[in-house]
Amino acid sequence: MVPSVASAQAGGARQGGLEMNRILVLALVIIVAVSVCGCGGGTATTKVGGMELPAWVSDPPDDDSDQMYAVGCRESQDMQMAVDKAEMSAREELASKIETHLSVLRKDFAQEIDLTEGSNLYAMYTSASKAITDQVLSGTTVVEQDLQKTESKWHACVLMSYSSREVDRRLVDEMKREQEMYTRFLESQAFKELEKEIEAHREYETGKN
Repeated sequence: MVPSVASAQAGGARQGGLEMNRILVLALVIIVAVSVCGCGGGTATTKVGGMELPAWVSDPPDDDSDQMYAVGCRESQDMQMAVDKAEMSAREELASKIETHLSVLRKDFAQEIDLTEGSNLYAMYTSASKAITDQVLSGTTVVEQDLQKTESKWHACVLMSYSSREVDRRLVDEMKREQEMYTRFLESQAFKELEKEIEAHREYETGKN
């Protein structure tokens, strides 16, 4: 049976209606997505001290098993000086986090090895920890940066990160420099687990490249 002209027109109307519905739904999804992301995809901001600053200034990423994060904000009449001071502030916070990380590892090791304060191994571990913390001054990465100029000063904020696994790797390297310390720590289960985690992370990073 040959469809009538009216039927064909009705079918075309239905098809056109469905297409229009798809377009409307797609438009609605886009509008909602843009609203959630923050006004057309722009960087989310927050009010700090009367200034519009990126949200990461007051709400930086959480530390995880791979990365530590820190924010530094400073001001100066000189633009580069403001940036340098902000980076130094963030590095100091990262150094504090690294010290805490190494202290936690020391407590893990102390469950199997004599690391009482005043012992030779304790002194070696403390020395290795200090060497690693000092290296933070040159091993950090700038993730985000915000620079603003007021009437008389530059305001700089930076978000910096440092690899937790790099801390672990450097600790093992420092231990290997002291044969006595390395031999003693090598006997502990905590140290063996640490080396496994370092190797697993190394393989993961190699697979990404």
